[in-house]
Amino acid sequence: MGFPPSKIGSQQGGDQVAWNLKVPKYQAVNLGGISAMIDTGNDNCLYDPNQYVGTSTWNTCEDTTPGVAPTTAPGTNTSEQLTLTRNTSSPLGETGDLKLAKAGANAQGEQLYTYFSITKAQTYKINTFSFDYSTTANYVDGDIRVYLWDDTNATYTELNVRDLPANANGTYVGTFQATDSTDYAIMFHIAVSTTTAWDINFTNFYIGKQRPQVKGPIVTDWISYTPVVTNQGTATFTSLTGKYRRVGDSCEYQITTDVLAAGSGTATNVTWSLPQTIDTAKLSNPTAIYSKIGSCSATDGTSFEAECGALYNTTTTLILTDSGINQGIRGADLVSSSRWLITGSFPVVGWSSNVVLSEDTGNRVVAMIAGLTGAQSFASAAALDLVFNSASYDTTGSLNTSTGVWTCPESGFYNTSSCVRFGSLTVGEMAYVYLVKNSSTVAMIHNSSDVANDYVHISKTEYLNRGDTLKVQVSSTIDPSYAVSATTTSWQIFKIQTPQSIGQSEVVGCRYTSNNGQSISSSFAAITFEDLDYDTHNAYSGGTYTVPSAGVYEISAHYITASATWTAGQSVRVAIYKNGAEVSRTSMITQALTVGYPCIPIVEKLKLVRGDLIVIRAENSQSAAMSASTVQNYFSIAKVG
Repeated sequence: MGFPPSKIGSQQGGDQVAWNLKVPKYQAVNLGGISAMIDTGNDNCLYDPNQYVGTSTWNTCEDTTPGVAPTTAPGTNTSEQLTLTRNTSSPLGETGDLKLAKAGANAQGEQLYTYFSITKAQTYKINTFSFDYSTTANYVDGDIRVYLWDDTNATYTELNVRDLPANANGTYVGTFQATDSTDYAIMFHIAVSTTTAWDINFTNFYIGKQRPQVKGPIVTDWISYTPVVTNQGTATFTSLTGKYRRVGDSCEYQITTDVLAAGSGTATNVTWSLPQTIDTAKLSNPTAIYSKIGSCSATDGTSFEAECGALYNTTTTLILTDSGINQGIRGADLVSSSRWLITGSFPVVGWSSNVVLSEDTGNRVVAMIAGLTGAQSFASAAALDLVFNSASYDTTGSLNTSTGVWTCPESGFYNTSSCVRFGSLTVGEMAYVYLVKNSSTVAMIHNSSDVANDYVHISKTEYLNRGDTLKVQVSSTIDPSYAVSATTTSWQIFKIQTPQSIGQSEVVGCRYTSNNGQSISSSFAAITFEDLDYDTHNAYSGGTYTVPSAGVYEISAHYITASATWTAGQSVRVAIYKNGAEVSRTSMITQALTVGYPCIPIVEKLKLVRGDLIVIRAENSQSAAMSASTVQNYFSIAKVG
């Protein structure tokens, strides 16, 4: 008869000795009273993760400035409303668990934390934090947020799963990418102001290397969309709704509607729009006669019910067919007060059934966002290095902040962009920005300035080999004496992940267009893109995109003005605002045009957290309205890492 999986026993001096093997090697807990240590073979970075000993490695504290997120280092102040004990009454673990009790008073900003260290081999890599837990009835989803404290760099980072949901018997699994540091703390932060009391019990803590996981096909939540019906004649509808979700490489869909007024027409099939594009290569015979992609139930509102098939019509629409009359459903078949339910599935272009989610791959996020600590002055017309000496985000430690040179850590395709704000320019002076790879210029853009302070934006997608270097250079004409301002000057580099590298990005994002000729004034104002293309989380409303989950996002927008007369030196600008503050801008200076349609794009990548607000703002010195072009007026955002 053996010991439980978590323990191994031996006889020593007549006493039974049991060892906990769920803790890190060289930290085995001797349960029999004999002092000794053994190698458990476990790579967990936490001591006593199953509470065999007590609570000594965990502590409570309070943030100096209580709020929704932590601001000060763990342990700064004493907690007032949290009590921490080792629970042995019906514990989650074998002999005990960690119980956190919140009193019936406001505890916003109070925290539970523990320090830990990782090996150097784990730096810059994805690591896992997991545990089992149970919440009592008064706990609400998101009362607690999970953060990582980087003790070397004195920064907090949200884990990819930030909010701890209520669950009577739950398991939390989150990931974080380590920096150059080996010393950290994990933090449970009370984010809300509430006076209800609750308890949480924890056990089976784990921090360490990513645990390999085997997953089935991706299955997303159901997402709403509005179907478009054509060829219905005089029919009108109430409660016309649609929903869809991804299951592996296919889209499952539902369409429901009630017919308010009867339809008309007997010559043309009624069509119904689909939420995604059909991959015809995966259909056995992509014709409206043979390829069934669903079924339909119809009732006349009393007792009659009919069944018919949903067939492929085009890559974005279906038709219904009644086998009893051997033809498609026409407008005249949509009788008043009838109710229709269409369900089915079809393969989707670009969806792979073997997508591996990001937390299950060895691929790390390679990303860098850098800026300047102060203005940099130049006194030469030659191209000179712009030294980005401050990195707010550098997942692989690849930027040399002394030289401004970034060294590629692993081969692949990369997106890089930089926004440079020039100062002390002479009006009419040409300002240049260069992207330099291994001492060779691979991209250059310039702007003729109409003001002393102006912006130049450069972006490029480039294949890089490990060890390749990138840097940004600047130059100007006419007056070699100029400066680059630290305000809004930035540089970003992100490795492009494949769908197999990161499945999460495929379902977070939106695209909208505009054709309403919105007025644009000579001062920055928000653009509202009113026409939906897609919006995976219904996150865009009234010109504002509310970020649904933390990550790195690519943001792009473009607008073109209506016809106007322009004089030389007038400007057209577009900018990205985050939480009310400008973070990126693109500008262009017009030439003299009797009839002109200036257009301007902007592309940026930003590290965002859940709840951040993104707005596109624009201005032009002619106060020319936007044109009515959905092709050239658009906004899109997508999670890329």
